[in-house]
Amino acid sequence: MFYQGREYTKRALMAYVGNIRQLVGVERLRIAEGNADGAALIRVYNGSGMEFTLVESRCLDMLSMTYRGMPLNFLSKNGLVFPLRYQPFDADDTLKYLTGGMFYTCGAANVGWECTEDGRRLSNHGRMKAMSATNVVAGGYWQKDDYYIEVRGEMRETSLFAENIALRRTIRTDFGKPVVRIVDEIENEGFAPQPLMYMYHMNLGFPLIDREARVWTRPARISVRDAEMEPLIPQYRSMDAPEHPGREVCLMHDFLEKGEVVNGVVNRRLGLGFYIRQNTCVMPFMHQWRTNISGTYALGLEPANCHCEGRVREREVYDTLQTLPPFGKVTVELELGILEGEEELDRFERSFAASNLGEET
Repeated sequence: MFYQGREYTKRALMAYVGNIRQLVGVERLRIAEGNADGAALIRVYNGSGMEFTLVESRCLDMLSMTYRGMPLNFLSKNGLVFPLRYQPFDADDTLKYLTGGMFYTCGAANVGWECTEDGRRLSNHGRMKAMSATNVVAGGYWQKDDYYIEVRGEMRETSLFAENIALRRTIRTDFGKPVVRIVDEIENEGFAPQPLMYMYHMNLGFPLIDREARVWTRPARISVRDAEMEPLIPQYRSMDAPEHPGREVCLMHDFLEKGEVVNGVVNRRLGLGFYIRQNTCVMPFMHQWRTNISGTYALGLEPANCHCEGRVREREVYDTLQTLPPFGKVTVELELGILEGEEELDRFERSFAASNLGEET
């Protein structure tokens, strides 16, 4: 393995440390106060300077990520609220409890606005994010001279006479590399077809996100959720400074490329960047949520298989609603990583130069 500028075998590295957890490890924790009292967490540190915390009590979503002590994620003024095992009444109710964090899972029955279909109310961004994980396994292991950490768990979105959706999530990271891989297997374990709307609400925040931050995306057809924001499409690469009252802008990138694409954000002042790798054959869209509202300052880069306006509009307006047949499965893979240093940032930005010449809006 390569660590801190040198190559090590397991034997050579263990000559320096009696316990590998001095450098890399995973810990199970529980919060004992406040609105998150009782929440079970999993903290992972992988020896690269990257640390992240997963919420076992809420879909194994990622509450936070830091790099060399610097926070990368947005955290709402609500903070972590537990338990959230209920369906909020409406969007305003949801906003009172929404944590933000590095990412939370949207779906599987609905993404975006709450709506009513066939007499059933579908909550804002769905219910999966509120489900606690079962069959959780969290640990590290050697594979020859390389060391890995892996967290696995299963969440279920169910109703007595309706859906039976299983989400099996695996989160893996390599010792010494600032990269996280997420593999989600979604299965319809019921006997009727079920709609599938799925999105990772990835939330980046200060200090990575500031007026120096610049967004880089692959060629796409770019649209806005709210028609009055259409004049702001050409400004999608930049962030404004916080303002009061400020504004919220929701854009959607419908990628032209089929296959793996990498998108991200670079802050040259900090010498840091962050990227997301997704497969557009499975997740063809990325929603870009941008708010410069004082106290709610964030940039969302959100891989998705759907629009962000609720299931009714997905079916009736866009005609793009995906469906899982009985016992059908879909596997979604995502990679998150840190970019650091001028050379790496230059290489990342150059990769977009030619492809974005023909960018569509």
